[in-house]
Amino acid sequence: MAQAPDTRFLVTSDLSRLAKWLRLLGFDAIVSDSNKTATLARICALQNRVLLTRIKRNEKLRLIKRLLRIEAELHPQQLRQVVQELDLNEFSLFSRCLYCNQKVYTISKEKILHKLPEKVKNREEHFTCCRKCGRIYWKGTHFDHMLQFLANALDGIVKKDIREFVLTEFR
Repeated sequence: MAQAPDTRFLVTSDLSRLAKWLRLLGFDAIVSDSNKTATLARICALQNRVLLTRIKRNEKLRLIKRLLRIEAELHPQQLRQVVQELDLNEFSLFSRCLYCNQKVYTISKEKILHKLPEKVKNREEHFTCCRKCGRIYWKGTHFDHMLQFLANALDGIVKKDIREFVLTEFR
């Protein structure tokens, strides 16, 4: 499995879609259920996280050392802003669960065969699974759409082909 990026994020709830795209890139991105500045500052300090927020002028935000205010409305531009402004250039695509943020692991088809849809049983051979929520991932029809989204959103910023960051299991 590829090396996971080491930048960690705390994302305010209004940016939850951005959090999913950061997870797709391999980043540890948790969504806060609180918008209280003291709580956000405490989590960021204790867990060494960068706060991503759309919260505007709030004097208490200066307590947070690593903060990026997201300006864009749409998540492709939000993702672009994060990658560009934080100069992120190492990714581990499909290495985290998009829903609960945990790292996924490779699992044999035989162990999960009973959980797979019929069409997937016959078509796919490589799978990953989330240790926490049990979600199973495979290189389905959505795979190329996600890669195209990332390639478009990060065009001109990321120097390599986005496919070079995909887990070996899905290449």
